[in-house]
Amino acid sequence: MSKNAVLREQLSLFDMAYEQGNPLISDTEYEKKYNELKKFEEKHGVPADSPTQVIPFSRVKGLEVVKHPKPMLSLNKVNDFVDLRKWFVPGQQISIQPKLDGLTVVLKYENGELADAVLRGDGYEGERILHIVRTIQSLPQQISYQEKLEARGEIFIPFKVFEELNNGEYANPRSMAAGAVRLLDANIAAKRKLDIKIFDLVSSNEEFITDFEQLMFLFNIGLPVVDTKVKENLEKIISYCSHYERETRKTLPYPIDGLVLKINDLAIREKMGETSKTPKWAIAFKFESEEEFTTLGCVQWQVGKTGQVTPVAIFDPIKIDGVIITKATLHNFGFIQEQNLKLGSRIVVARANDVIPKVVKAVSEGIAEITLPKNCPICGAAVKLNGANAYCTGTECPGQLKEKLIHFCSRDAMDIKGMGEETIKTLFNLHYIKTPADLYTLHQIADSIKSLYAYGDKKVRAMLDGIEESKNQPFQKVLYAINVPYLGRTNAKALVKEFRNIDSLMAASAERLREVEGIGNITAETIAEFFKDEKLINELKAHGLCFVSEEPQESSETALKDMVFVISGTLSKPRQFFEDVIVANGGKVTGTVSKKTNYLILGPDKSGTAKHKQAEKLGIPIINEETFWQLVGGRVE
Repeated sequence: MSKNAVLREQLSLFDMAYEQGNPLISDTEYEKKYNELKKFEEKHGVPADSPTQVIPFSRVKGLEVVKHPKPMLSLNKVNDFVDLRKWFVPGQQISIQPKLDGLTVVLKYENGELADAVLRGDGYEGERILHIVRTIQSLPQQISYQEKLEARGEIFIPFKVFEELNNGEYANPRSMAAGAVRLLDANIAAKRKLDIKIFDLVSSNEEFITDFEQLMFLFNIGLPVVDTKVKENLEKIISYCSHYERETRKTLPYPIDGLVLKINDLAIREKMGETSKTPKWAIAFKFESEEEFTTLGCVQWQVGKTGQVTPVAIFDPIKIDGVIITKATLHNFGFIQEQNLKLGSRIVVARANDVIPKVVKAVSEGIAEITLPKNCPICGAAVKLNGANAYCTGTECPGQLKEKLIHFCSRDAMDIKGMGEETIKTLFNLHYIKTPADLYTLHQIADSIKSLYAYGDKKVRAMLDGIEESKNQPFQKVLYAINVPYLGRTNAKALVKEFRNIDSLMAASAERLREVEGIGNITAETIAEFFKDEKLINELKAHGLCFVSEEPQESSETALKDMVFVISGTLSKPRQFFEDVIVANGGKVTGTVSKKTNYLILGPDKSGTAKHKQAEKLGIPIINEETFWQLVGGRVE
C-alpha cells in the first residue's frame, strides 16, 4: 500500500473517531497529516472518497436521520499567517468568531417555537436530536420571530461543567459533548448541562446585506449568538488573531480551537461560491493544540515537601501551545489505577491554562503494569499508601528537606532574593544547608561559597542580603514558610490574627485550634502535632525571625464590617491585594467555605471546584470580582 493510501486510511479512521467523540490524535498532529495528503492530491488528483472530500458520519441506532435542505459544509483550515494572507480578499470586511470546539447543529423555529434540531452529520444528512437540544437551558424554546427560521449553532460543554462531571471517562469537553448529544435519554443528557452558541443564519424571510446584520437579528430575537467582531485591515486582523490565541483564549469559559473568518458581504460570498466540501468565502484559523497524544514511556517518582511520592509520566518530546514537553504529572497512584494506565499506553497530555502539564487520561491499553515503589526513590525509606496518595516515611529524606527549603525561600513565603531553586539545590547538595535555620548561618561560610563556579562576590552578597532582609517578613509569612502540613497562606493569616504570637499558637490544643475559622479537624490535629517539636522554631527565633504579630490597625472603612470572605481562583490582582482590601474595610478572609461565610469570590478558572460546590450547597452567595467592588463601594487601585 502506498504512503498516500495509508494516509487516507489513517485520516478516515481519525475522522470517524473524532466524530464519535473519541479522538486518537491531537488537532495539530491531524492537520500535519491532512495537509500532507492535500498537497499530494493537488498534484496527482483527488479520489471522491478521500478524507479531504468527505465528512465522516457515524449513525447512532435509535436516532432518526434527516436530510439537510442546504448542505452544511466544512471549512478549509490554515495554521499560519502566510496561508491566511493568501485567503484574504483586499477591501473586504471580515467577520471573526471563536471556533467553538463542539458539535454543529441546525436549528429550526416555526411560529416562534423550536421545531427541530439536526446534527451536521456528513453535511448532507444528520441525526435528529431535538429531545437533547430541548434540555439546553441557554437556548430559548420560543423566540419573538414568528416566521420560519433556520440557524446553525455549536453545542459544547463549558470547562466548569466538564471539571465537575468528568470522572476520567472523557479526554476533553468535546468528547463529553459528543457522547451527550447522541443519547436517547434526554434526562441523562440534561445532567451534562450542555450549552450552545449560534454562529450563522441559514434562512429566514428577512433580507440582509452583511453577515453581521444577520447575527444582530438573531441576537435581537433572543438567541445566544457567539461573540463576533468585524475588521477590514489585514494587519489588524492578524494582530487580533495572534492576541486571541495568546491571551483571550485563556479567559474563555468554553473550549475553542481557533477562529472562523468569513467575508462579511453576503453578495460577495455568493460570487465566491464553494466547493463540494468547503465554502471559498470562509476559513478556519486553527490555534496550536492545548493537548497532545503520546505514548507513556516510563514513570518517575518524585518526592515533595510533604513527603508525597508523585508519579511523573515520561515520553518523547511533544509540543503543546508552543512549549516542548517531555514529562507530565500523573497526579497520584490512585489516578494510575482508575485509568488502568500501563507503560506503552496511549495518553492525552494537556497544558490548557496550566503551567504544569498533566496527563488527562489513557486512550489505549499498555503493555506493562506500573507498580508503586516499595521504597522512596530518594532516601530508600518505606513508601506508605494513604488513599490515592503515596508517602515517604523517612524523616530525614533529602527529597523532602530540599523541597521544604525551596518552599521556605519562595515568593509567597519568605521571598528571599538570590535564593532561587538551583542555588538552593547546589548549596543543599554540598551540605551547606539542610534546614531553613541553616540559611541564616551562610554568612559564616561566605568565602567557601564564593569559591564555587559562577558564585562571585556580587552574587553571594545579594544572596546574603536577601537572607538578612527576610528577617523583616511578618509573622504570617514566617508561619506559612515553615511548612506546617495542610496550612496555607489564608489559614496562616487566621492563626496569626487569633493567637498573636508563636508561643500561644504552639501551646494551643487541637480543640482550641478548631475554634479558628477555616481550621478543620485534620488541619488542627496536624498543627498541634507539628508544634510538639520546638527545635526549628527555637532556631529561627534565635536568628531573629518575627514570631509576633503587630498590633491590629483599626479599619478605616466599614463597608465589609464583620463579613467573612473566601477567595478562590485567579483575579486581576494578587490574592493578597484583595485580602488587604477586605481587612481594611472591616471584613475578614478565611480559607474554607462554611455557614459563617458571607461571600465566595470566585475567579473564572475555579468554577466547579470543591469550594464552589460547597458554597452552592450551603447557599453562600458566589460573586465575581466586579460584584465585590460594588460591595466595597468602588474599585481600589
